[in-house]
Amino acid sequence: MDDTLINGPNSELFQQFVRDNPDIEHHIVTFRNKDWADKIYHELERVGLKQHHFKSLTHIPDYIYHAFYSTKDEPYYVEIREWKGYIASINQCTLLVDDLRDMVIDGCIKYNVEFLDAYTTF
Repeated sequence: MDDTLINGPNSELFQQFVRDNPDIEHHIVTFRNKDWADKIYHELERVGLKQHHFKSLTHIPDYIYHAFYSTKDEPYYVEIREWKGYIASINQCTLLVDDLRDMVIDGCIKYNVEFLDAYTTF
């Protein structure tokens, strides 16, 4: 979310797309844990996006977050790399925009979700 909707080179473009397309369901899927994810809507308000712009907010389960970030344990590494694609697919999303290509592309491929790199030059 941070370099996709907030501080990235295309953030303003993505923000405007969300505002201009209320008929499309927009979901936030974040590698933040629950405590950190609770701050997302406050951060988005600073750039003119409100909670009503998004159908859902899904944060990574705390057990994956803590296991991965504290140990870099291999099973969790595989799980974390597929997680966003999985969540996108169960939310029936056709596209995932993200700034961490290497951390999401495997899941997008596995779950047949198109991927757009947030750093793409338009």
